[in-house]
Amino acid sequence: MELVLALIPVATGLIGYAWGRHRHALKRKVLGREPIHVHIEQDPDIIYANDPNWVTFPYFFPNRSPDDLPSPPKGKCTAWWKWAEELGGEPSGLMELQVTITAWEDLRVIVDALRIEVVSTPTPPTGTTVVCPVGGADLVHEQLAVTLSEFASTVIPRAAGSAEVTKSFAFTLGPGESYRFSLSVTPSDEPIQCYEWVALLDLLVNNERKTVRVDNDGRPFVLHTQGFRDAHQWEGASWKPYAF
Repeated sequence: MELVLALIPVATGLIGYAWGRHRHALKRKVLGREPIHVHIEQDPDIIYANDPNWVTFPYFFPNRSPDDLPSPPKGKCTAWWKWAEELGGEPSGLMELQVTITAWEDLRVIVDALRIEVVSTPTPPTGTTVVCPVGGADLVHEQLAVTLSEFASTVIPRAAGSAEVTKSFAFTLGPGESYRFSLSVTPSDEPIQCYEWVALLDLLVNNERKTVRVDNDGRPFVLHTQGFRDAHQWEGASWKPYAF
């Protein structure tokens, strides 16, 4: 009995040590979590919060005519994203995502590549595309320039400002470290009206290959292809055809 009592503190210490050493891995396994946490920011008003009003994104409204659309918000054109989302609008011709990935506290993660998978190319209903006109120079953040294609989407790293092609997309995250990058997504010139797509991050974790899917809360991202073609802009008190 005395031996058993003497061993209790030892066993408790070993259990505590094992829990402290492996608690993150056990938590991930129980909760089914990925080796990295991924946060997606889609609101240009946040992505370009400190930039001038030089950035705009077209939006497509299915089953809506210009007469069915209310007036857009005043101020910076980046504010249109939230307005469009509330009315059922979706990106058209161009979209940008800001992706932040963070490794767990007990993991070192090597990010090898980012791939794009086009899930489907549905034919959307008729609708209306709108755009907010802007002036000024083009603003280019450091980004991965994505061109969607039903057959072979491309991902090209580009530098801030010049948009020159840079080194390949690969880096290491230490325990608890974060990395942020932008995806600038456009359609190819295929005769397709809409892309549903996701991104795939290829990782090396503890010498094991893993792939993490980057999507819109479990759903694919959507990009219509009309862009600035046949778009409308708000002029005075009504929607007018967009003038290039």
